[in-house]
Amino acid sequence: MSPTPVRRLAAPAMVAALALGLGACSPAETGAAAVVGDRRITTEQLQSALAGLRAGNPEFAQVEGLDRLVLFDLVAEPYLLEAARAAGLGVSPSEAQAALTQTPEANPDALRALQGQIALNKLTQAQKTQELAGVGTALRAAGVTVSPRYGRFDAQSLTIVDSQANWLVPGPSPSPTATATP
Repeated sequence: MSPTPVRRLAAPAMVAALALGLGACSPAETGAAAVVGDRRITTEQLQSALAGLRAGNPEFAQVEGLDRLVLFDLVAEPYLLEAARAAGLGVSPSEAQAALTQTPEANPDALRALQGQIALNKLTQAQKTQELAGVGTALRAAGVTVSPRYGRFDAQSLTIVDSQANWLVPGPSPSPTATATP
């Protein structure tokens, strides 16, 4: 018997193993740092924001857990900007740009993250607890899912916290492929 039947059996087994391995990520989550309702924040957007913030203000590079903080800012940014606007504390892109003194034109991802952070700071400093509670309610209702690479969303504290140290969890071992007997 020729080796062709073995190849025919091995190919579907490899496809099945790959499908099982990828099955944990829905199409909306593949390549996403976070998913908020039907909105995806890609790992590329997060990395772009981080690079833009570090280049625009070297002090940001010293912040511990910057990736989680920036991811939260990107997750909450539309809700925070709306709450700040409604409270008369709006945040413009030029206001965010002013904090990035080393880059005259920061990338849009960095500006979005910084606008979210500035809005959060303004709401907190103005003690706008009702507006902040509304942001929390909206985030919980939207259903925030964070890639384990960056942590997990804590709906109670409204932060992204560390997840397990090794976010690559081993899956089941593949079973041996069937072999044809002569």
